[in-house]
Amino acid sequence: MNNMKKLFIIEAPGKVKHFRTILNNAGIDAEVAATKGHLYSFPKDLSVAGVDEKFNDVGRILINPEGAQYIRNKAENVDQIIIATDADNEGDVIAWDVYSLVKDINPNILRLKLK
Repeated sequence: MNNMKKLFIIEAPGKVKHFRTILNNAGIDAEVAATKGHLYSFPKDLSVAGVDEKFNDVGRILINPEGAQYIRNKAENVDQIIIATDADNEGDVIAWDVYSLVKDINPNILRLKLK
């Protein structure tokens, strides 16, 4: 029996209840949280945007501090995080942002692309 506490992070808050039902029907007991879309944006002047030598984004701006703190708080109380964002470019960006946001709290992170 696996008692590992899991957290699935999805994009849309309107899909949390439905996603939780899907997980329960599959026999997966897990929390589900939503990012409410993007957590960061690019600056208006892209000359300051880029990546550093450790591949960290430079110049991106946190636009949803409350959402970021909510996700960080959720990440502290679980054994594993599954970032389950959409299988498109936007979902990949959001997934990377979530990963970057929680990797210092909980390094047990998986990526699931939803279609």
